[in-house]
Amino acid sequence: MSINLLKEEFELLPKEEWAFEKYTIVKNNILIIIRKECFDDDAIRYAEKVLNYYLDNEENIIENMMENGLSSFYNGRYTSEYIKENLNSPQIEIIKNGWGTITYLNHNLDEHIIEVEFHNDDIILSDVNIDG
Repeated sequence: MSINLLKEEFELLPKEEWAFEKYTIVKNNILIIIRKECFDDDAIRYAEKVLNYYLDNEENIIENMMENGLSSFYNGRYTSEYIKENLNSPQIEIIKNGWGTITYLNHNLDEHIIEVEFHNDDIILSDVNIDG
């Protein structure tokens, strides 16, 4: 099942002191963010593509994150299964067309922010970041 994003469904959030102005929408319990400076039809189509890719490949994305830093960071504290079960829903942010992040802010593991970058039309996953 493919999800479509409509421009008129996005909401412009007020600019916070330290943040970019951004448009947001929630689909399938996933917050999608597109920065205002790149908010156009191309960015919306890219966000739609990333969202559908995530929904179709969630297990593979999480496995990629596990193999590229997440398992070693939590080594000894949590099992891989526990981590997978407690990530909860991510947010997807389009920083510019062809580049963005999948971020887990509301997971049940600890206070760290867990994020994986993606780029290109093929949605190539790259750096896994754990910040906190």
